[in-house]
Amino acid sequence: MPSLSRTRAFMRAFTRAVAGFLVAVFTSAAPLSAMTFTLIEPIEFPGLGPRPNHMILDEGPILDGDAEVFEAFMARLPPTNITGVQWGIALSSPGGSLAEGIRLGEAFRAHVVTTVVLNGQACESACAMAYLGGAAAYATSLGVMRLLQPGGRLGYHGIAVEGARSDAVNATLDLARTTNALVRDYGVRMGDVDDGLVQHLFNTPPEKMTYVDTAAAILGLKITLLVDALQAPDGWAVNLCRKAVSDMLHSLDPLGVDERIGSAEAIRQKLVDGKHNESTGLGM
Repeated sequence: MPSLSRTRAFMRAFTRAVAGFLVAVFTSAAPLSAMTFTLIEPIEFPGLGPRPNHMILDEGPILDGDAEVFEAFMARLPPTNITGVQWGIALSSPGGSLAEGIRLGEAFRAHVVTTVVLNGQACESACAMAYLGGAAAYATSLGVMRLLQPGGRLGYHGIAVEGARSDAVNATLDLARTTNALVRDYGVRMGDVDDGLVQHLFNTPPEKMTYVDTAAAILGLKITLLVDALQAPDGWAVNLCRKAVSDMLHSLDPLGVDERIGSAEAIRQKLVDGKHNESTGLGM
């Protein structure tokens, strides 16, 4: 049986070999303008855990060569490290080349860049694949970090192919098989994704879009939802103490009488009465 490292090496080589064949795009007619990467002001994100303090805005369709452009962009910037620099990238893209989306996700992971979809923005198709590469520097190691603001739209669907090749490719199942192999291998390498969920998302017809908007999908892709922490209501400490005292007093009521005990003397009297009441099982 081949080793895991050899299997992964084969899949990476396989990905490169079929990239030219898989001129499959996730948008039916992607614009010609390429993706752009721009530094933007840091955004304060709620919640616990690593949060990006340096931000990049990623806009436009995903075209061949965008991963290399991103690599060159990051080469001019200080790298992510646990002592103070954590990069994040806000993704806003309708999708594009599947193979290039996978390469972008791998580049995000290599540079430890947290992926974010902001309120009012959409990351769809191949962009949603790149989103899975999000990572962060934790205190002791590197790990997955994918952020989603309420109002942000993260959408997946199956592949669409360029019209010139549609008839030839759709005549066989080769493209679907190749795509499934690529997607599953990529999902495993990016980590913390539910394989069944990813396959379900990719069963969405090309002309439709399935958005990640349920608790099951958010958990299945290990997405951190960026919401403010719930605040404890006013007077919670007093209510907690009252409940604790009530429970203690109830355990001191051997007769099981459901009434408020008004004083320590009343408690003593109930205990004395109960001790000599055979019906309680406490009699001498």
